[in-house]
Amino acid sequence: MKRKGFTLMELIVVIAIFGILVAVITPASAAYITRSKFRVQNQKSKAIFNAAQVVLTDLEFTERKYFTAYETTTDSNQKIKLKKHLYTPLDHSDWFYYWDGHQGYMCDAKGNAINMDDSTTYPDKRKTYIAEWNDRMGQSIRRIVTDEMVYKIWVHDYNVVSVACADKAHSRFIGAHPTTIYDLDDSVDTDPLEHTTVKDIDLSWFDLDATNDGTLITGT
Repeated sequence: MKRKGFTLMELIVVIAIFGILVAVITPASAAYITRSKFRVQNQKSKAIFNAAQVVLTDLEFTERKYFTAYETTTDSNQKIKLKKHLYTPLDHSDWFYYWDGHQGYMCDAKGNAINMDDSTTYPDKRKTYIAEWNDRMGQSIRRIVTDEMVYKIWVHDYNVVSVACADKAHSRFIGAHPTTIYDLDDSVDTDPLEHTTVKDIDLSWFDLDATNDGTLITGT
């Protein structure tokens, strides 16, 4: 008995169908993988957010008496002595903290380390104190989130406003908390977020009270 195989036409049809399936499945699969990577980073951002808040609560408790004394005394020499016990900016302005994967430091909104060359604002003992808290914050968070990663934190009045993180300094898979890129309004152009890094990112994108237009609300 003679066996009948595929005809050329049947083979072409099968290949065409297979090609259509690949064309349909591949983008969906890529989108799923991308979302999964963002989801992982979002979960880590939440963990960092909570861990940082614990450290900040401790910082507030530690600084409270020194800030009270600093703001009530009129003695300039006493103010200088009290400064060395303060990590938070003397004017209570917002501040940011960046962890580069190995060490952390207080920074401005764009991720640039705060310049502590000003001997009036940052006397040597205060520089030491700030360095101690920079390390303490990073190590405390590291006990909770053990993965190698980079992140930036926005702080207002001893409260974490928002966090962004990624597994590498130049990764485009940036997670955030309390708002994520997927929570932003559909009318908002999120393209800038796809071409930035954690160090440079504008954390107001992920502030629950922000307008989500890419403009830093406070902490400029």
